[in-house]
Amino acid sequence: MTQSVRKKRRARAKKDGRTSPDWPRLIGEVTIAAVILLVPLAMNPHSKNSLDVKDVLLGIIVAIGFSAYLLASLARGRFVWAASPITPALAAFVAWATITLIYSNYRWSTISELGRLYAHVGIYWLVLATVREMSQVRRLLGVAAAGAVPAIIYAFAQATGHDPIPWNEEGARVFSTLGNPTYFAGYLVLLIPLLAAVAWPRQRSAADQAKEGRPPWASTLVFGVIAVLLLFCLFLTVSLSPIIGLGLGALLAAVVGLVRFWHSLG
Repeated sequence: MTQSVRKKRRARAKKDGRTSPDWPRLIGEVTIAAVILLVPLAMNPHSKNSLDVKDVLLGIIVAIGFSAYLLASLARGRFVWAASPITPALAAFVAWATITLIYSNYRWSTISELGRLYAHVGIYWLVLATVREMSQVRRLLGVAAAGAVPAIIYAFAQATGHDPIPWNEEGARVFSTLGNPTYFAGYLVLLIPLLAAVAWPRQRSAADQAKEGRPPWASTLVFGVIAVLLLFCLFLTVSLSPIIGLGLGALLAAVVGLVRFWHSLG
């Protein structure tokens, strides 16, 4: 299909009041959601550094999603990119990390680490290129909350001695689907502040409430309950460093909130 034909079809659709889906943006958001939902839940009790199931799943999802995003952008005739001040620093880090990994004597580890590195770069690109509205952010946080629920259930099963899988990691510490208490604690520390922030009550117009079709307190209650359960799971990991980090982060957030409140009074 030529460019002129595509332009005529878009003009006709716009005239008729029909809009075609923004496929690159939709593909990017779906890819990010898939990573957020599926990678933390992937389990392999006998995983190794040279071939970790989570890394393989991350690489496959990003490779498929990023390729589909590029094809959809090519079919549309343009790429969308949002400039970020940290992009040059990221590019320098990726170049440096690639050089150091190439000189490694452990080839399987090199391939695994390079795949993980470029998968994260792909996610970074998709976030900058496709996330444009706060509604997208809330949807992605909703996906993260949904993925946390099975992790919570599994954590409680381990805490009560009902884990059906013979993991390499044993003992009283809870690690859910992450295979390691410290990894699970890191996952929780990433999620808890985000869910607490999105659970914070926000002002919404009557039109927005009618559009969402649910009471204004419903999302606050759901996200708040999940955040509290994640905090309890963090306690069950018996991992001190993430808890200290979360506490320091909460203190910093409180200070920033007080400064913002002080400026609002002035």
